[in-house]
Amino acid sequence: MMNKYRATFKISQIKAETEKAMLIKAPKSRRCFWIPKSLIRFYHHEYSFAIFDDFSYRTEKGELFTYSEIIDLFGKNIRTNYYNKPEKLEAKHIEADDSLKR
Repeated sequence: MMNKYRATFKISQIKAETEKAMLIKAPKSRRCFWIPKSLIRFYHHEYSFAIFDDFSYRTEKGELFTYSEIIDLFGKNIRTNYYNKPEKLEAKHIEADDSLKR
């Protein structure tokens, strides 16, 4: 199963923006990398983007980041339990009393 996390960042960390992606500066680092806009969401006063374990992120110089490197760079700004799915419930079959049937 694919792990999915969300990392938050502020508008000041956006270094460039194109029609399809944003160049994001990692906190407390000089490294920047491109994030597709389809993975970016805006909530209240901050942005966040999805991090998948089977996806690579490209730096502005063309190097690749793995999801574990992104998680290390963003540290406390990662929401790990953001996408927990509840367990599927089975429907119960209930018999009605014959006197209640029309």
